Amino acid sequence: MRARCPTCLPKRANSIVSSHDTRVRGVSGQTSGSQREEANQRLVQQIKAIHAQSRQTYGSPRVCAALRASGQTYNRQRVARLMRLYRVQPKRRRQYKTTTQSKHAHPVAANELNRDFHAAAPNRNWVADITYVPTREGWLYLAVIMDLFSRKIIGWAMDSRITTELTCAALQMALATRMRSRRHG
Repeated sequence: MRARCPTCLPKRANSIVSSHDTRVRGVSGQTSGSQREEANQRLVQQIKAIHAQSRQTYGSPRVCAALRASGQTYNRQRVARLMRLYRVQPKRRRQYKTTTQSKHAHPVAANELNRDFHAAAPNRNWVADITYVPTREGWLYLAVIMDLFSRKIIGWAMDSRITTELTCAALQMALATRMRSRRHG
């Protein structure tokens, strides 16, 4: 006679049937598969709601913490499995892009304004900045020049690389805009 698994041996009538017994013996236990599926569907709806409230930034640890805060306790692996199964994924953080190179031998322009951003007349004080915009195709750099008197953008340029030509193009547009306004104004 072959040795049998102790869980496969017949149980006495008054003994408690464990979930392992029901799986091994094929007997339906107290929690059927459909009840578990229904519970998973309810949990997935809660996961999706929490995920949407977090602007799609929460992963399984934070979703579990939010569920715990609402008084419900679920295993993190279960939440992670359901999130994978239903493709509920947090947004990835954008990669940090360094644009300032402060370790160089080039001369630094003097601060002529001393944080006084009020101009008495047009074309006296211009300020400029370069920023970057993340797009689906990569980084896009934007150079902007503003007249402090009118607070209007008088020159701008965009490029996929941050180069001297980018800033020169913005400056040329600003000069052309102001020359045109002098002739017509």
